[in-house]
Amino acid sequence: MHDAEPVRTESPLQDWLAGPRSYRLAGVGIAVIAVAIRVFHLHQPMRLDEARTFLDYAIRPLSDAISNYNIPNNHFLHTLLVWVSIRVFGHAEWAVRLPAFLAGVLIVPATYFTTRALSDRGAALIASALAAVLPGLILYATNARGYSMVCLAFVVLIFIANDIADEESPARWAAFGLLVALGFATVPAMLYPAGAVSLWLIVERVRRHGWSSALRFAPRLAGVLAVAGAVAVLAYLPAIQRFGVAAITGNKFVTPYTWDVFVGSLPAFAQRLRYTIGLGIPSYLMSALMLCGLLPLVARAPNRSKLFTLAVTTGIWCIALLVATRRAPPPRVWLFLAPLFCLYAGIGLARIASWVSNRSRVTERSFVAAAALVLALGIGASTVVSRAVFENNESVQLVAGPDIARYLLAEARPGDRLIVSNMVSPEVDYYLYTMAGRRFGDLESPSRTARVLMILNEREFQTAKTVQTERPDLDWSKFESPVPLRKFQSASIWSAPRRP
Repeated sequence: MHDAEPVRTESPLQDWLAGPRSYRLAGVGIAVIAVAIRVFHLHQPMRLDEARTFLDYAIRPLSDAISNYNIPNNHFLHTLLVWVSIRVFGHAEWAVRLPAFLAGVLIVPATYFTTRALSDRGAALIASALAAVLPGLILYATNARGYSMVCLAFVVLIFIANDIADEESPARWAAFGLLVALGFATVPAMLYPAGAVSLWLIVERVRRHGWSSALRFAPRLAGVLAVAGAVAVLAYLPAIQRFGVAAITGNKFVTPYTWDVFVGSLPAFAQRLRYTIGLGIPSYLMSALMLCGLLPLVARAPNRSKLFTLAVTTGIWCIALLVATRRAPPPRVWLFLAPLFCLYAGIGLARIASWVSNRSRVTERSFVAAAALVLALGIGASTVVSRAVFENNESVQLVAGPDIARYLLAEARPGDRLIVSNMVSPEVDYYLYTMAGRRFGDLESPSRTARVLMILNEREFQTAKTVQTERPDLDWSKFESPVPLRKFQSASIWSAPRRP
């Protein structure tokens, strides 16, 4: 028998405080693990996209930072928070990543309270344990991008929508609309989670109160979404005035594929999505967690209908939008599904734990609390030991960025010309700037022709030959064949002296 009512009847905090002491102690332990493992990864070398966030937007004047949409890399609300953070705390990696870090930490209690709204305390505890150590969530909690903020918004939206489906109030509608607006102000891909929750809200209103209630309810939802959309448009207005609306709606990253190319891209997208959400988790464990996640959809239990409609409407909306846009996005755009995965897997694991404890001498509360802590410690330790987050290259990483910058500052000679690609320049440029206030432009001048230095990112399979091919503007016949100059971790510098 479960130790708690299937639904909460008090405020979230009161409900947590009223829970078993073993659950509260386990919850504190999980929170400590969540913070510690994110702090451990907070000082990893800067990655390409976050380095560009810093260099192209955050160090600029605010008017430029919130209006520059030269490429869809500027997550405006996130950029604004980074802009503030680096002016308060400096330019260190942790300061640039602080907004994403805080959102990533808050996902853990948000997952607890949202799971608790749909199930019992034991399920909420295990779901929060998974969210605390899921490597995909750790990766983007320590990557200065807006995806952790979108994940957090999605989880909280489910919590609010569940309450609105039962009973509306101005405060709940205001919170719902504000979260949608903030999510869109972060990244346009908020259309995926916002649409999924809105569709679920309509379906749940019909299921709980009937069609007549839903027909009166739908215009209010539409009105809230319209206001949220208008607020989001205001956030993009400076960029639209500067670059035009096509920069947002018609950039090359959202242009639809042909149907043949789109269908052909889906298997690779599905595989990459699995490795984004299940980053670093062995296949056998990931399969077991997925099977546990199916259990709440098929087993008889309170709130199964809510859980079923949430899963179905989220799937329908994401697939429909994917087909409508005819473009498989980068898997990180669907990272918001990771906390939902934790929610369903946590509920399934809690029910298995309850079944096992009922057939042993251990009380259910103690067994579930211990299981949640063991799960968090086990996956967390595996993530640290395997270096799954450090080694992930979805958001391109130049591991040796700091060392390369130090070498260039110490060893580059007058007359050296530096040749780099986009897979190298932002990461090293960040360290050149933060270490010495210099930029690649100081070393890239065409007037420098005594020696060409090439930085190769070997994780991107760059070679001296590929770099020469990418830079036909340089007359390579005037230089000797490139030779290795210095080897770094997963990178190297090659030298091509000018012919006499």
